[in-house]
Amino acid sequence: MIKSTALLSPCKYIENALFLLLMLISSQIALSMTINNAQCPTLLAPLHDLSTKRLTIIGHRGSSFNIPEHTIAGYRLAMELGADYIEPDLVPTKDGHLVAVHSVDLNITTDVALKFPDRYRLDVEHEGYSNMSGYFVNDFTLEEVKQLRVKQRVEDTEARSRVFDWLFDVPTLGEIMDLMASWDNDVLKSIGRTERPGLYVELKMPGWLQADSNTSVEELLVSELKNHEHGYKLFFNSSDICGAYGNEENNRMRMLQSSDESAEEYQRRRRLPPLVMQCFEHETLERLQLAFAADEDVFEGVVPPNVLLVSKKHFFSDPQFFFHVSSYKFLDGLGPDKDCLFQGGDGRGFIQKAHEYKLAVHPWTSRLETEFVDDRFATIEEELEYLYCDIGIDGMFIENVDVGTRIASAGCPKAAEVQHEVTSACTSDVETPVLALLIATAGGCVLGATFLLAAQKYFGHHRNHMTLKTSENGDEDAAHRSNNFEELPKNTFTIDDLDDEEGATQGTFT
Repeated sequence: MIKSTALLSPCKYIENALFLLLMLISSQIALSMTINNAQCPTLLAPLHDLSTKRLTIIGHRGSSFNIPEHTIAGYRLAMELGADYIEPDLVPTKDGHLVAVHSVDLNITTDVALKFPDRYRLDVEHEGYSNMSGYFVNDFTLEEVKQLRVKQRVEDTEARSRVFDWLFDVPTLGEIMDLMASWDNDVLKSIGRTERPGLYVELKMPGWLQADSNTSVEELLVSELKNHEHGYKLFFNSSDICGAYGNEENNRMRMLQSSDESAEEYQRRRRLPPLVMQCFEHETLERLQLAFAADEDVFEGVVPPNVLLVSKKHFFSDPQFFFHVSSYKFLDGLGPDKDCLFQGGDGRGFIQKAHEYKLAVHPWTSRLETEFVDDRFATIEEELEYLYCDIGIDGMFIENVDVGTRIASAGCPKAAEVQHEVTSACTSDVETPVLALLIATAGGCVLGATFLLAAQKYFGHHRNHMTLKTSENGDEDAAHRSNNFEELPKNTFTIDDLDDEEGATQGTFT
């Protein structure tokens, strides 16, 4: 019996050594993730309780119910009303400047037909898009575009004022960044606010523009963000956004050191990522991610989150929608037409499935007029409260920013707790002593669950990613996510036609 014990002892020592090694690895991962997430903002609050989850308000093209869309005045009003983001649609001019306008066709919101009547093009066709006719922005120089004036686009309603029609010009991306820098540096301190609004950029029809004028909108955007005097400070200064992001030791030291702004104050000022990319074309989002990640010297490894816009035609025509979406490793969120959550669809199921894939959901578009409100609701407030408190959306594109901020501030105090798959790690039976030890060593169920979900990805390609979502694990916000650039999927998504929410002709999977 003594001999047998002697033979088993080395095995016990080896087992204990393995346990200690796993304990060390899990503890380090959980600690580094906790440190990073103490300061780095995400677009999702912890999702285990809707009563504490704040709705993200995206000022759709500014505050476009009140002031014509895509104007400096409209963006400014959206910020005054408390929008978390202002949202410009960006398209390029002939001479390579990015301007904010509704579509590649300037005639939709400007007086271009009066000032340049001979610049109309008829039946322009490119592969993957339906025929288009119009006054295309890429046929005009910036000097010519600046001669145009903007009108209220939604005309078939008495609710919107025409007082501001033809008063404002078409803004450039540079002018929008100037506005945001002035707001952050000069206005906030004079109105007693600390939280800075972000920029939620949509690139309009990049594939069409590439085919029509050999213009890469992605390259223009990355170049302008890199070279504009406020681009770095607004969107990529990693120390300002989330401490010494990506360096665990520096993060730890920053939390311990005194400074002009504490870690808690940093978190208040940057509750959300300062820059988000969105597009209907997933290939564009993939190229943007690679471009930001490749220039680490300039962007400090900070890669803005990517949101894929989804039309109802796209969603309802593809029975394997989430299967395809789940293959996009570079994706952080979905921006569905809100009808995807209403018309014959399972809204709550859509949200739950998206969260299962760690994707935020920001539907579009909420408007005050009852003609734009779903038939089951009497007012925009009822519709928005349902989407927010009953279904559980994470953010909303809205043209009445004041309504959105009021609903977001009220919260959902009566909402029941929403359980997510990751929290089951805290309540399910632990089948092995090793798993139990890992969970206990990683700081309890919260960090243990985080380790179980993140360890595999963590040891792969790691980058500083301003993520859109968190791992919901009970009491803490663990918001780290890494993506492997070497495993980006092949393109499987083509665009039949692109418009916006007024035309249900967006892309389909092939």
